[in-house]
Amino acid sequence: MNKTKALLVVLAHVAVAAYVIFAIWPALKVGSEDRYNTKSAGVIVNQPAATEEEEVAEVEVVEVIETAPVIVEEVAAEQVEAVEAVAVVEEQAAAQVHIVTAQGLKYAPLVINIAVGDTVAWENMSSHDTQGMAGLVPEGTELWHSGMGENYQRTFMKEGIYIYKCTPHFGAGMGGVIIVGNPVNLDAIKAAEVKGAAKRLVKKAIKAAEEMDVVEVAEVAEVAEVAEVAEVAEVAEVAEVAEVAEVAEVVEQAAAAAQVHIVTAQGLKYAPLVITIAVGDTVAWENMSSHDTQAMEGLVPEGTELWHSGMGDNFQRTFSQEGIYIYKCTPHFGAGMGGVIIVGKPVNLDAIKAVAVKGAAKRLVKKAIKAADAM
Repeated sequence: MNKTKALLVVLAHVAVAAYVIFAIWPALKVGSEDRYNTKSAGVIVNQPAATEEEEVAEVEVVEVIETAPVIVEEVAAEQVEAVEAVAVVEEQAAAQVHIVTAQGLKYAPLVINIAVGDTVAWENMSSHDTQGMAGLVPEGTELWHSGMGENYQRTFMKEGIYIYKCTPHFGAGMGGVIIVGNPVNLDAIKAAEVKGAAKRLVKKAIKAAEEMDVVEVAEVAEVAEVAEVAEVAEVAEVAEVAEVAEVAEVVEQAAAAAQVHIVTAQGLKYAPLVITIAVGDTVAWENMSSHDTQAMEGLVPEGTELWHSGMGDNFQRTFSQEGIYIYKCTPHFGAGMGGVIIVGKPVNLDAIKAVAVKGAAKRLVKKAIKAADAM
């Protein structure tokens, strides 16, 4: 079509040129012959005036010339319309259709993210409808309400959050959320005064919209910091290579340094009664068939978590805090069965000395003080 118009314009110009030549040339020729005054016996012969036919020809030529730009403008306008039509077709080709299915008393998916120009198709709607909720869609949006029991489609051309419901089943919470492009009306959704099922849908919408922001920020940060991340990774790798031997050595030393100290239940006593260990060492109570081990409140370092093993169970505990620990066998403490563990330095010695105790506990405190003072 565009080529045809262009060809017509060219032919019009050729026709105008030919007409000008054939219509005006005789006048020009006469004018050239009479360009000079002719002297004949002292009489001056003047150039004859233009004929009526020549004047008409000139008018027609002017009209054709004036009409030609209009034709060119029309052709250009049609070309622009053609380009715009192609753009629309390309947009329509890129648009997608997103399926929302009514399943029992819910829509699946409950929340969907689509692009501007995409279409949502509600299916399996035998006993349902879909209705945009006033105040919960972008401002100025025309609310929709499908027919009951009819599958329905709607194309979304405006960005924002759209919350909709199934009218007959909204009491059961049946509704959904569509986020088109950017959630530009998020603040309005947050400010909406709603309750019940609507409130639940609003919460879902807000959560989904805020997660979009987090994803976007994360993507921007990832792109902006990729060089920095690569540099950090490289430095970390170098450091890891440089320190791997040192780390391995420290781990090996720690493993070798940490020890397990055995305490055995023998009749109605623990042996040894008092043990001194390093921070990080482990105490293992064995032969506990009729015994347990329980830390005594007030007789361990401040902030220590008290332990109490199961009756008749062998037990292990690793000590990571310095200080004096006094423990007992619960069923046999009346017979004085208990023990003392000093981990590293006896930093809580003064607290142990200040404790008011009696009986078996007093005897264990005395043992602990004596051992700590001896250190």
